[in-house]
Amino acid sequence: MANGEDILMLEGFLCPICKADLGTADELLAHFQEEHNEEQDLLKSFKDLFGKAKKKFLKQEDGDDFNSISSSIKISPTHNIQWEPQKIGACFSHFATFERDRSARLNRATMPTNLLLIRLDKLMDKMPTDPIKKKAHEQKVVPWLDGTSVTRCPSCTRSFYLTRRQHHCRLCGSIICHDCSSFLP
Repeated sequence: MANGEDILMLEGFLCPICKADLGTADELLAHFQEEHNEEQDLLKSFKDLFGKAKKKFLKQEDGDDFNSISSSIKISPTHNIQWEPQKIGACFSHFATFERDRSARLNRATMPTNLLLIRLDKLMDKMPTDPIKKKAHEQKVVPWLDGTSVTRCPSCTRSFYLTRRQHHCRLCGSIICHDCSSFLP
């Protein structure tokens, strides 16, 4: 599209004089001979052009070009190279480093879980049925935080008041609200 104009691009077997679209090369030649026979010089050059293209195309199909190229290339046999045996390079076992890092990571993950399981076992062992003795037993296993120092739930940050009361966690002793005490993180 030059200068903002729409230019129609035609493709296929087009007659160079009348721009008629013909399906095959043979039809184009026949059309050219019948309709435009007065331009014999143009016809001859057109036939020569098609003849040269046809020869090149047939020559490539036969593979004559590739045979002439491959015959000019000389391939020399590879030399049998004997390599000397090599010594094994420096070796270092990284297992000790892996084991140290892995155990540190596992300890970080399992220590709190194991501590909670031990506390839970202590809480359940010899649990009294009397509510006053039960509270004393729970505070003996896990010391509770003072309720006056905590004004908000550390999990959800909502304030404590008459309807949202403080609850002590029996496993860690921290203070949380009723909603947060119903599940363990």
